[in-house]
Amino acid sequence: MAGGGGGDEENPVAVNVVALIDILMCLLLFYMCASKFPALEGRMDAWLPLDKGANAGPPPPKLLDEVRVKLSWVGEQTVRQFGQRPVQDDKELEALIVNQYSALLQGKKKDDKDPSVIIEAGAQVPWRDVIDVMDICRRNRIESIEFAFTSDAAGKDLGK
Repeated sequence: MAGGGGGDEENPVAVNVVALIDILMCLLLFYMCASKFPALEGRMDAWLPLDKGANAGPPPPKLLDEVRVKLSWVGEQTVRQFGQRPVQDDKELEALIVNQYSALLQGKKKDDKDPSVIIEAGAQVPWRDVIDVMDICRRNRIESIEFAFTSDAAGKDLGK
């Protein structure tokens, strides 16, 4: 018995490999059938003529849906601008804001968002001046107010 060359004595338990392969193939088939593969979407590059078709010509200019007020600190006072136009006092600023906002409301479609007033202020502009512009908006029932801070205003205000 010892050293005879037969493998059955060293390994008394025989492993049935055929059953193991059969189970693995069944699991593989099950997972292949159960999984969902996404549909491949293809894109084609197409260069269509711009002067023909439903949208002939350039697109119409888009009406901006914002009113922008810029506040900057120059010398010892705050300089206010409505867009690119300098503004002298609160009444003039209020009239400009109300006129532009109401024009934007009239041109607005049903699905468009409400226009907003953007207050662009530098770092050294006193908060009371920003609050004054916000008060003008609230008095006229303008709810959408946003704040902006540009890099050129940052460089001037911080002395860079």
